[in-house]
Amino acid sequence: MTAQKEYYQQSVKEIFTTLNTTNNGLRTHQAGKLLSAHGPNLLPEQKPPSPIAVFLSQLKSPLIGILISAAFITVYLKDFVDFAVIIFAVFINTVLGFIQEYKAQKEIYSLKNLFTQTAKVFRGGKIIEIPARYLVPGDIILLQAGRKVPADARIIKETYLKINESTLTGESAAVQKTSSLLAATKILAERKNMVFWGTFVVGGSAQAIVVGTGLNTEIGKIAQSIRETKEDPTPLQKKLFALSKSLSLLVVGIAALVFAIGGFSGVPLIEMFKTSVALAVAAIPEGLAVSLTVILAIGMQRIFKKKALVRKLLAAETLGSVTTICTDKTGTLTEGNMRVVNWKLTDLSQTLKASVLCNDLQNQTEVAIWEKMRSIDNFDPQRVVEKYKRLAAIPFGSERKYMAVLIKENEESLIYAKGAPEKMINWCKLSFKEKEAWLSISNKWANKGLRVLALAYKKPAPKTQTLTEKMSKDFLHSHIEKGFTFLGLIALTDPVRAGVKEALVECKNAGIRTVVITGDFRSTAQAVMQELGIKVSAAEIMEGEELANISEAELKKRVLNIKLFARVTPSDKLKIVSALKSLGQVVAVTGDGTNDAPALKIADIGIVVDNATEVARENADMVLLDSNFNTIVKAVEEGRAIFDNIRKVALYLLSDSFSEVFLITGALLLKLPLPLTAAQILWINLVTDGFPNLALTIDPKRSALMKERPRKESEPLLNSEIKLLVFIISSVTGLSALAIFSFFIKISNDVALSQTLVFAILGIDSLLYVFSCKNLRKPLFKDKTAFSNKALLVAVGGGIFLQLIALYAPFFKKFMGLVTLNFYHWLIVLITSFLVILIIEGVKALYHRWATE
Repeated sequence: MTAQKEYYQQSVKEIFTTLNTTNNGLRTHQAGKLLSAHGPNLLPEQKPPSPIAVFLSQLKSPLIGILISAAFITVYLKDFVDFAVIIFAVFINTVLGFIQEYKAQKEIYSLKNLFTQTAKVFRGGKIIEIPARYLVPGDIILLQAGRKVPADARIIKETYLKINESTLTGESAAVQKTSSLLAATKILAERKNMVFWGTFVVGGSAQAIVVGTGLNTEIGKIAQSIRETKEDPTPLQKKLFALSKSLSLLVVGIAALVFAIGGFSGVPLIEMFKTSVALAVAAIPEGLAVSLTVILAIGMQRIFKKKALVRKLLAAETLGSVTTICTDKTGTLTEGNMRVVNWKLTDLSQTLKASVLCNDLQNQTEVAIWEKMRSIDNFDPQRVVEKYKRLAAIPFGSERKYMAVLIKENEESLIYAKGAPEKMINWCKLSFKEKEAWLSISNKWANKGLRVLALAYKKPAPKTQTLTEKMSKDFLHSHIEKGFTFLGLIALTDPVRAGVKEALVECKNAGIRTVVITGDFRSTAQAVMQELGIKVSAAEIMEGEELANISEAELKKRVLNIKLFARVTPSDKLKIVSALKSLGQVVAVTGDGTNDAPALKIADIGIVVDNATEVARENADMVLLDSNFNTIVKAVEEGRAIFDNIRKVALYLLSDSFSEVFLITGALLLKLPLPLTAAQILWINLVTDGFPNLALTIDPKRSALMKERPRKESEPLLNSEIKLLVFIISSVTGLSALAIFSFFIKISNDVALSQTLVFAILGIDSLLYVFSCKNLRKPLFKDKTAFSNKALLVAVGGGIFLQLIALYAPFFKKFMGLVTLNFYHWLIVLITSFLVILIIEGVKALYHRWATE
């Protein structure tokens, strides 16, 4: 049985028979039945998450899970004060995360197109305009310049039809289409008798028969494949899961140990169970989940101010983990606007005419030439176009590499042409030496990454006043390729964006690889990279043809050494990202077309511009509002600052919590009274230390952030330095407080006084050592930015004030069972606090000396 041929391999007559239609199109009742059978010409819409879904998603954090578990335990113990405090912390975290993430989601969906695409279609022999969603297979549609193709269709007839298929194939050059039958098997980009949904008509017109709608289009197939692509958890999600698991095991272990110690000491089991659980709850840093949400939300706002919109909170931190940025060339590294930068002419007057008369303003190159001519004094391109009548034209084609027009000037005709220099030069009446000289100039400019066009004109002998339209076309075709007068060369460039060169240097200093992935030619992309200061050898370039023919294993061996991938397809892009990720790289990918969506989804960070296609935008993590590579680098820096601040807060809060663990565990082992009551612990954790903790969430980023290597993906949130500092700070603080508590119990037998001293020590020392936690790379006494966070200064001042309120305001003093401290007591508090700071600074210095050896 013979397999059914593809539509591009079938004649128009065969397709008419297959789809039961004619040149007059479908009848209304036929279209209605087909619409019911095939469904509307739409992709399944990915609806924005509901407010409830966004709200509930905030509860998926492992840290929130720990807090909720602790809350249920406090209810069992009838400790309703702790329950209320923990639930309040969960509520604040959830609300803050919801507000920021829902706001970002709304911003993303507001960027969607606000208009409904329409299509001109033959229905019952009449041309009508309908919403494109109602198109069905068998409809005959009209295609015109300036409009999007509304469905996949086979061309019936065309007049110089040119389609920009970059959203589908990645190829920026417009494709000249044909209605001719293509018998051989062709890849998508070579199906010249087909047009595809979402591509753009840049020139000419056509009639075509719809052969695919909705998911049965090329865009639909891509959208379907995206649905089946699994998203990996972000690096921060992995780290938070590992942290939560470690915290859970540690807290349970401590509680079990204390329970066992109490049991062997003869303490009633029910009493020890309550004490163990209370200790476990005290060890959980209630403020960490809230602080994490605040840091991510503030980070999203800072990134937004840099002209980028992040869709999800966790994605903001992932930016800081990026090790490789895979970027497009056009519009990201460059401005996406062609400009004339050089020319060498033989006849300015005729060149001006040729530049505007042989010009359809259908692409950036033609617009750039028009604007350059418009800038010439006393020359108005529009007046020239209106003065001379165009009789016929041969539009530019990638295969022809030229454009030519027949113009009527008074009673005579003129032919103007522009195109590839090697072609134009061969058409002209030039000596061998002259040809070599012009080609030399052209090659010199091309090697600099410039696009070079040649201009020429010809004055045929016959007059044209009686030529019909068909005669004019025949006349034009018969008078090209010889006998032209050469007018000169024009060089154009798509300038690199301001600041991109510096941003690339910053990336290099930060240990981030920049890989250019483009559909453009190798030489063009290489020249742009050289202009940006990126030296690229032949071994560091791979073209699409080579990429398609190597195995995944071979690609993995070479991919880290490739700086430029040229002439690639959408599947190539996905292949490259997959290879990089398999090697442990955290990958950010830019894209704007539907064809980029699978790579955007599988990447750790998918980045699109604000005018990207809907499918691409829905699968991205970040939207660039200015299409600038520099913005990506700024966002990466903010991502690093986010992670830096998360570590500061984790160090501060965990040191605080485990100081109490050391203190209470030690007291139980020594069979002493509890050094702190539940109310006193909660006051220190949530009131006194709450404001400095929140102030750390907005701590300014360090100036050296982008001079450090990217973190390894396997590096935990609490690295060896943080763990060591948490242990040192909490053990020194906890054991110092325990020693003072034990001493005062023995000499005074005054539990209230001893608890008050411990309460003051734990509250004040954490308000002071917070400045040591700000910068783990520099000693406190050498850090010029140690006191730069004004919010932190106010928070510390507020914390000290609140601690004094608890100690001296009669109501709070009585409620928490505290007593008045004298001058000598305060001296002990301050000496202990400064001792802790000295120990922290010593550990920082020793760790970094060891780490750099």
